[in-house]
Amino acid sequence: PKVLSALLYILEIDRVLLSLVIVYFMIKAIKDKKEGSILFLTGFLVIFLFSMLDVLTARSVINAPRITKFGLSLMVLLQAIILAKAFTRDFKTTEKLTKSLSGINQSLSKFVPTEFFKLLGKESFADIKLGDHVQKEMTILFSDIRAFTTLSEQMTPEENFKFINSYLNEITPIIKKNNGFIDKFIGDAIMGLFPGTADDAVRASIEIQKTITEFNNSRKSSGLPELKVGIGLHTGDLILGTIGHDERMESTVISDSVNLASRIEGLTKFYGSEILISEDTFNELEDPYVYKVRLLDNVIVKGKKDSIFVVEVLDGFSEDLLEKFSKTRELFETGSLMYKQAAFEAAIDYFKKVLDINPQDTASAFYLKRAEYYNVHGAPPEWEGIEEFLDK
Repeated sequence: PKVLSALLYILEIDRVLLSLVIVYFMIKAIKDKKEGSILFLTGFLVIFLFSMLDVLTARSVINAPRITKFGLSLMVLLQAIILAKAFTRDFKTTEKLTKSLSGINQSLSKFVPTEFFKLLGKESFADIKLGDHVQKEMTILFSDIRAFTTLSEQMTPEENFKFINSYLNEITPIIKKNNGFIDKFIGDAIMGLFPGTADDAVRASIEIQKTITEFNNSRKSSGLPELKVGIGLHTGDLILGTIGHDERMESTVISDSVNLASRIEGLTKFYGSEILISEDTFNELEDPYVYKVRLLDNVIVKGKKDSIFVVEVLDGFSEDLLEKFSKTRELFETGSLMYKQAAFEAAIDYFKKVLDINPQDTASAFYLKRAEYYNVHGAPPEWEGIEEFLDK
C-alpha cells in the first residue's frame, strides 16, 4: 500500500507538471492569437481544478462531491464550440475562395472567350494545356472602321480609347447574340468566329451595319463625322489552339481562311461595300436569296494565285439606298457580264445607267473607270475580267 501510495503521489505530481506545460503552451497560443486557444485553456483549467478537488476529496483533505465528470462535460462542450467556429470559419473561407475563383474565371473569360475552351472540349481554363487544338469549319468575320487613322489623329489618346470602347460595346453583343464570339480585337478591327452556320455571320453583319446607322445618328447630333465600317466574311477550315510557353500562352487561330476573310474585308474600301462575302460563304447559306445580294466581282487578292468570286450583301444599307440597289441589280450584273466578256462599250452604258439611278454605287463607278480605261487602251492578253489587288 505504501508503494502504491507513493506511485500515485508521483503520478499526481507528473500530472501537475504536465498541466503546467500545457498551460504554458496554451498561453503562448493565446499570445499568438491562435483561434480557439482561450476556450481550450478555459476548459483545461476547469478540468484541472475539478480533478485536483477530486484528488483532495479522495485523500480526505476536503469533503466534497466528485465533480471531474462535470469538468469533462464542460470541456466537451467547449471543444464542440471550437469545432463549430472552425467549421464556420472554413465554410466562409471556402465561400470566399469560390467567389474569388468565380471572379477570376469571369475576368479570364474577358480575355479568352469561354467558347474557345468549349470548342477544345475543356470544362474550364485550368484544363487547357499548351498545344491543345481542334480543327473545325467556321465562318470568319473581319470588320474595320474605314479611315480610322485619319479619324484618330483628330482625337487625344484618352478620346481614342473612349471612342473605340464605345464602338466595340455596340458591336460585340451583336456577334454574341448571333452565336458567334470575338477571337480578338485589333485596334478598331474585330475578328469574330461563327462555329454554327454561315447565316449566323451574315445576320450579325447586317445587324452591325444597321447598328452603325443608329450610332451615326447619335454622332450627327453631336456634330461628329459618320463612321463607315467594312465587313468581310469567309467560310473555311481553321485550327484553334494554344501557342506560346508553359509560363505564357495564348489562344490563336491558324488558317489561310483567316487571311482570306481579312483580304475580303479590305475589298470593301475599293467597292464602297458594307458587307462582302466569299463564294464559299455564299454556298454555305441555307437560302442565299433570303438576303439582298449581288455578284460583285471575280478577284485575286494579295497573297493568292487563284481568283475568288465575291458577293455583296446589301441588306445593311438604309431603306432608300437598298431600294436603289434593288432597282439597278440587273443593270449592274449585266454590265459586269459585259465587262468580263470585254464588251467595254456596252459595259460603260450599263454602269452609267446604274449611276444615273444610284450615284452612291461605288462598285459601279469602279467598274466604269476600268471599262473606260480598257475601252481606250484595250484589254490585256488572255483577258478573263479578273481584277488583281496587290494591296490589302
